[in-house]
Amino acid sequence: MCTGIRIQATNGDYVYARTMEFDTPLPTNLGYAPRGTKYTGLTTTGADGISWEHKYAVGGQTGPRGCSDAMNEKGVVAGGFNLPGYTAFTAVTDENRSKALAIEQACAYILGNYASTAEAKDGILAGDFFVADTPFPFVGSAPGQLPLHVRIGDPTGATVVIEWHTAGSLPAVYAAPTGIITNAPAYNWHQANATQFQHLSPYNPYGPFTEGNQDYKEQMGNGYVGLPGGSNPPDRFVRATTYSRDTYQAATGADAVWTAWHIMNNYDIPPGILRNIDGNTNKESSEYALWTSVADTANCCYYFRTHENNNIYKLDLKAQDPTGSKLLTDPAPGAPTTAFIAASLA
Repeated sequence: MCTGIRIQATNGDYVYARTMEFDTPLPTNLGYAPRGTKYTGLTTTGADGISWEHKYAVGGQTGPRGCSDAMNEKGVVAGGFNLPGYTAFTAVTDENRSKALAIEQACAYILGNYASTAEAKDGILAGDFFVADTPFPFVGSAPGQLPLHVRIGDPTGATVVIEWHTAGSLPAVYAAPTGIITNAPAYNWHQANATQFQHLSPYNPYGPFTEGNQDYKEQMGNGYVGLPGGSNPPDRFVRATTYSRDTYQAATGADAVWTAWHIMNNYDIPPGILRNIDGNTNKESSEYALWTSVADTANCCYYFRTHENNNIYKLDLKAQDPTGSKLLTDPAPGAPTTAFIAASLA
């Protein structure tokens, strides 16, 4: 489970935000990968897939293995969101190995190589790389597949969602005019479903009332009667669409960062309210919000907080050295401190 939004400031700046919910602890490493950082695609037989060096510096949820959510120095953002039941990756062969990578490396490749959403879309559809059916080493459990789809956006607001539905084929690329994303079903289903709720309104349907009259307060919120309230992906998609559409625009991207945080607070899921019982072991698990991020594409600032610590950490990509010689990482961004990249990664 994950929820992603995009909002625009009145000056035209765009801000992207998202949560990461999962029932298994995942790495919360933050990092900065300068230009020239080297990666090799991971396959079922090891690090023997596509090799590349970053053309553009990348900061966010990025590390030695790959990238789950981050932004590059051009303001392009990319993040993976779970899509079980609708995802199929391609088997590696001797013939295709030179372009193979694992799904958790897709965002790293995209951000390291493309300067815009359009450039990323063209490269992906041209077959610059493909996603191999490589298992992910989950913390504390056996390896398993990460059936992700990927949202890509840039400072112009251009946003697409990439989904791998059929093994051996190019992925589907969906235009995402609202920038909203959650999980299953496939993205085009959510887009069609959301049209049923366009009539919802932030306005009091029983007004206007005269100044000083408090009667309207009994009616506030009735414009949203019928807004889905569940935590499944379709409900979250509709709510995220509605909140992002109706919130007042902030003046600038830097101001819109705080608007985004308030919207994302609606998806800060605590442990225990979403549970599953394993049919084989009878073990109970719960999905909850592991972390939340906000990306200001105009100012190239990436913000992050974890379940363990609601302090907001700021990674200013412009304050880093894009020509640095090594990948900088902070393995414990949930620690109770407000110091971040400049101090802890120097």
